[in-house]
Amino acid sequence: MIQRTHQYRQILIIDDDPASLFLARMTLEDMQIAQEINPVQSAGEGLNFLKVKCINGQGDEENCPDLILPGINMTGMYGFEFLDHYVNTACHAASATLIVMLTTSSHA
Repeated sequence: MIQRTHQYRQILIIDDDPASLFLARMTLEDMQIAQEINPVQSAGEGLNFLKVKCINGQGDEENCPDLILPGINMTGMYGFEFLDHYVNTACHAASATLIVMLTTSSHA
């Protein structure tokens, strides 16, 4: 296997489907593109993760994920609703986080 350097310090994956979450995490781990991969099962859990990592970390860019991969169609809070809440967090203000929406639906 080719040794890769980590492009990202931290990736946050948000999806309420356990199989999708597992596959995304395993794929990213196999690609070896992040030092830390954090999977969570809901948008609320994702926001709480950001609160603990970023707000309690004083919004320090080093504590915030470099990449966030939220699912679009989640129960409770859709991915786009997550984004509405995310823009009000210290992570959004402190970092240049890349956000890529995930979906397994052909009707997203």
